[in-house]
Amino acid sequence: EQLKKINLPTFILTNNSERMVIDELKENKVEGYFAGVFGNSLYKKPSKEFYENVFKTTGYKPEEILYIGDSMRDILPIYNFGCRVALLSPKDENYTRVLETEWLVDLCQ
Repeated sequence: EQLKKINLPTFILTNNSERMVIDELKENKVEGYFAGVFGNSLYKKPSKEFYENVFKTTGYKPEEILYIGDSMRDILPIYNFGCRVALLSPKDENYTRVLETEWLVDLCQ
């Protein structure tokens, strides 16, 4: 809800099928919270082509994106494009690491 209020588009980037994710979003009545889903139909994370497709399709430049992920395997390639990143670890709920936190603080103000 907060992201919609500040007009911050959010996308899901996954190696799962787009159809499966969209169905899950609908089932949980949250499909309206996301501007789009990028799945494994063309490329898979962490390939360079996957992220280039996201930039091309959305029209966003890497420096305009905050990527939140749960794996360094996915975080490092998109970080190398110039995106800001945050690493969340579902295995340890006490561990959340945000890189370039001053940008995130600015975003939330």
